[in-house]
Amino acid sequence: ISIKTLKEKRFHHIPTLDARWTEMLGTPERNFKMAIVGPSTSGKSSFALELADQLAKKIGKVLLNSYEEGLNATIQIRAKERGVDAPKLYIADRMEFDELMIKIKKNHYRIIIIDSVKFMQLSKSQYKTLIQTFKTKAFIFIGHGNTEGQMEDAKDIWKDADIKVFIAYGKAKITSRYSGETKEFTLFTTKKINPKPSQGQLL
Repeated sequence: ISIKTLKEKRFHHIPTLDARWTEMLGTPERNFKMAIVGPSTSGKSSFALELADQLAKKIGKVLLNSYEEGLNATIQIRAKERGVDAPKLYIADRMEFDELMIKIKKNHYRIIIIDSVKFMQLSKSQYKTLIQTFKTKAFIFIGHGNTEGQMEDAKDIWKDADIKVFIAYGKAKITSRYSGETKEFTLFTTKKINPKPSQGQLL
């Protein structure tokens, strides 16, 4: 296309997110790709669940494929503690790739979250099939890694992501092309002030 056409082209962005999420992510396009990486028990799934709740309230149907944990009491507790209540947020219990493709087509989900890439064993070709088949949808991929960018078995996903999130030690380092910068946010404190169970939970 000509530079004139490019400059006049309209891109569809997500309606205004709550201030907290806008500060972290900027104003993503509707078909953004996000990669969330971090070591085990770092808070990746909790962060993704809260984000899924926000997106389901602002955009439409969100499907979170809980492949690593499945449907268990832990997810239920997280949802209750964090006030996750979006009617258009759906949780899948270890849905396999072929079924996932069918469900996305049939139910018109707007955002698909895979938790996690490693446990679902999402291949490079399957990843490409997802994003090429559903070009107007947004995807969030969660992976394991002890250092930023080290997404086990999924380096291409990290490289392609519009928004990159590295979570470790209670902090999230977020690089978003929609905000044009890298920022660091405190998600929870690891300092033990008292022995109450609420300490160390995501804010």
